[in-house]
Amino acid sequence: SLDMRTHSHLLWEGSFIYSCQNNKLHLFVGKNTMNGVLKHSFKTANELVDVTASDAICGAVIKPRQIVMWGGNNGNFIASFKYDGIHFSNDTRMYAPKKHCRKEFKKTKIEIEVIGCRISPYNGRRVYIYSNDKTISRWNVRHKNIIKCELRLYGHSGAVIDIAFGTKESNVIYSVGNDGILIKHDTFKSLLLAQVKIDSPFVGVETTNDEKVITCSNDG
Repeated sequence: SLDMRTHSHLLWEGSFIYSCQNNKLHLFVGKNTMNGVLKHSFKTANELVDVTASDAICGAVIKPRQIVMWGGNNGNFIASFKYDGIHFSNDTRMYAPKKHCRKEFKKTKIEIEVIGCRISPYNGRRVYIYSNDKTISRWNVRHKNIIKCELRLYGHSGAVIDIAFGTKESNVIYSVGNDGILIKHDTFKSLLLAQVKIDSPFVGVETTNDEKVITCSNDG
């Protein structure tokens, strides 16, 4: 039996329901997890922090920065890789040594952690990863051991907390961060199309069918 109180993420994709429970990922077939049939169950060494799915692929983020993908229908392993992220030399979150410090020659790097990932609804082989390195990157999953970073989007001054895909144009992505910034990106041209700044950190973003953008923030 499954204790629903310990489920940290639930995701519906067609007739499939994906559920994260600590370090376990369950795949159900049916209307909900109470009367659905458990089809696959995966166990990971570390905590699962996010899950995403398309018709063909199920992807999961394993803390702190491991990405694992399985076949959505058959549960077969597809690929696994570790997200290295990038470091900015002028990142204010990095430790700056005091003047005349003889023992410290480098700034201490922040520990990269993946916040989440999303599979493109327009191309099931493209996975977008967002993390505390302030960027969004697009990865092409061709088959086992061939995973390529195709694109990196910038604009945030803090961790990227969530992303949402445009519903009218396949080249549009919206992102929000703990810097209180909402950004509209053009993935074809790698351009920042628009941005809005609020006084509180964002915690989520979603788009409606007519491409209205809904955001959540922690200002209560």
